[in-house]
Amino acid sequence: MKKIVIYVLLVLIIIAAIIGYKVANNKNFKLVIKESSWSGWTENYKPKETIKEYDVILEKEYIINKNSIYDLSFEIKKINNNSIIIETKEPFSDNKKGIDLGSKKTSFEIHIDEELELTSPTLDEGSIYYLTLKKK
Repeated sequence: MKKIVIYVLLVLIIIAAIIGYKVANNKNFKLVIKESSWSGWTENYKPKETIKEYDVILEKEYIINKNSIYDLSFEIKKINNNSIIIETKEPFSDNKKGIDLGSKKTSFEIHIDEELELTSPTLDEGSIYYLTLKKK
């Protein structure tokens, strides 16, 4: 009986440590994501834009709009004092001068109050995501 109690207590301590680790690594940030799209096929194309806010949780997988031209699916890999690092499932272009069609980049750092623009490395049409890290 004592062994069972010890095992139960050990499991509870491990669970509390995991929860404490996750809470400690949530630095009270929120991630604001504006989703848009672009098209070279339509002359007067007007994208539908949506803006959503998400709590920042370490190692959580986020899937933004499964029905878009190019989904944004990522996991938060690291939370720092002033930034987070995300890893996307697919490559994105973060080139400010245009779309890098050959981009293989999947890891991005987002700093507080600095917008990161991620564009699908596609030709003719695609998705654009603007990610901004904010303090709660």
